[in-house]
Amino acid sequence: MPIPANRAKIQLARGDYTNLIANLAEFAEGELSYAKDENLLYIKEEGELIRLEYVTRADLDAAVEDSIDLEVYGGEGLLTETGTTGSSPTTTLSIDEEWLKDKVGIADSNEPSGFVDKTTTVIAYRPVEQQFWLYPTGASAAIWCQGEKFTFTSYKFVNQPTSSGIYYIYLDENANLQIKSSPFNYKLDAPVAQIYWDQTAGEPLLLLDRRHGIAMDWSTQEFLETSNQFPVHNGLSIASIPEESDGSSDEQATFSLTNGVIFFQDIRIEISDNASPAPNIASNLFQQILSPAANLPVFYRDGDDWIYKNPDDYAFLTVGSIPVYNKFDTEWISSEVTNGNYFISYIIGTENTEYPVITIIGQSEYNDISAAEAALPDDLNKGELSNIHHKVLYKIIYKYDSSFTNSTKVAIKGYQDLRNIGGSSSIGTTDHGRLSGLGDDDHLQYVHIANDRTISANNTHSGKINVSNSTVSTNSGTGALTVSGGVGIQGNLNVDGDIGATLNGGNF
Repeated sequence: MPIPANRAKIQLARGDYTNLIANLAEFAEGELSYAKDENLLYIKEEGELIRLEYVTRADLDAAVEDSIDLEVYGGEGLLTETGTTGSSPTTTLSIDEEWLKDKVGIADSNEPSGFVDKTTTVIAYRPVEQQFWLYPTGASAAIWCQGEKFTFTSYKFVNQPTSSGIYYIYLDENANLQIKSSPFNYKLDAPVAQIYWDQTAGEPLLLLDRRHGIAMDWSTQEFLETSNQFPVHNGLSIASIPEESDGSSDEQATFSLTNGVIFFQDIRIEISDNASPAPNIASNLFQQILSPAANLPVFYRDGDDWIYKNPDDYAFLTVGSIPVYNKFDTEWISSEVTNGNYFISYIIGTENTEYPVITIIGQSEYNDISAAEAALPDDLNKGELSNIHHKVLYKIIYKYDSSFTNSTKVAIKGYQDLRNIGGSSSIGTTDHGRLSGLGDDDHLQYVHIANDRTISANNTHSGKINVSNSTVSTNSGTGALTVSGGVGIQGNLNVDGDIGATLNGGNF
C-alpha cells in the first residue's frame, strides 16, 4: 500500500543499551527507547528501563543451558549478539542426548533397538569374500543399538564360521557387526541374522532374517522367543493333490503352494512364487518356485549334521530309486522305505531368505496309513534346527509301492493342514493310543478284559465264543460256563467229555 501522506512520525531515543541506562534521567516516565545493540524496545517505568520483549536469545540460553541449544537463522543470516552470519533461513534445535535419555528412560531400558526400516538393508552371504554382509540398499540405512541411533553408508561384514552349527549375527552397542554361537541377548544385541553353517559344504544351509523393527521392546521379543507362537497370516494353501492316487502319474507325488505371509515375532515374511528366482538380493528375498510343483529343499540328518537335497518337484528324498526316511542307528542314516509302506514329509515355513519353505523328512516308516496319520511333528528329533524360528505348515503322507507305474513309485495318500495349529509344531492328538489314562476303568458301558460286568442287553455273536477255564462243575452254579436260565441250541451239540445231568423235575 502507498505511504500515507498525513501521518505522525514517532522518533524514539536510540543508542546502545549502556548509553540509554547511563542517561536514564533524561527520559520521561512512560517514554519508549530503542537499544540498537540488542534490537530491543524499553519503557521507563518507576524510574527504571523495562524491556518490552519477553524472551531473548540470552534468556533462552540461560534457561535451558543444560538441555537445549537453539540457533535461529533469519533471512539475512544468523542472529547473534555480535551480528549476523550465514544466509540459510532455517531453525536448528539440538537436544542434549544424556538429558533426554534420562527423561524418557532410554539409559535404563536400552531401547529402542532394531532397524528403522529393514527394507533399506540387505543381508547376504558372499562366498568369494567368505563373509556375511549387511549393507544399505540406497545411500544409507539407520539402526538403533541399545538406545543409540547409527546411520551407516557402506557394508558391514563378519567372517564365515569354521565349524558346522547354528550361529547368531548381530550389531553390538557401537553398531559393529558380530557373530557368535550363543543365542541373542535381546537387551544388548540388535539381531540381524541366524545361520546354520555346513562346514563340509562350506556354505550356509540356512540364512534366516532376524532384522526386528524398533517398535517392539527387547523384553517382548524375549517372551515371544520362548512362547514359540508363529501364526500364518494368510495364504500358503496347498493344491494340486489328486483325490484318488493310484501311482499312475508323476503329478500324484507332487503338490503346489500359493503365496502367503508368516509372522515370526514382528518380522513379516512374505513368501511368493517365482519361476526363476534371481540371486539373493533385496528385491528377491523369500521367493522360490511354488507351482506348478513346489520346489523345496529337503532337509535330513546325516551322521551328526543336517544337510539337504537341492529343490526339485518332489518333497521327499530317494537313494537310488527308493524313497528313504531318517533313522537313528548309533548315528543318523537314510533308511529305505519298505515296499508297500507309508512315509511322511513335513512342510515348514522359515525366515530363510533364499528358500523360506523347506521340507524335513520323517524319521519312521508305517505299515498302514492310520499309523502315519497318528505321527506328530513333535516326534521329530530336530537337533540344532529346534533353535531356529519355524512353522510347520503341512504333513504329507506318501506311499511307496514298486507296482506303481510313475517314475518315483510314490504317491501322495493324504495330508494334514497344520497352519492354524498353535506353536511351531504342535498338533492335537489324532491317535487313540496317545491318550492318557487308557488303563483306567472309567467307562462302565464297555466290557472289560479283567473286571466283572453285568450285561443286560441281548448280544448276537456271529463268531465263536471260546471259554478256557479248567473249573469242574459240581452243580448248575459252578464250572467254566454257568447259565441261569434255559439254553436253546439250534444245530448240533458236540461234547468232548462227560455230560452229567441231574433231573430236577424236568425231562431229559
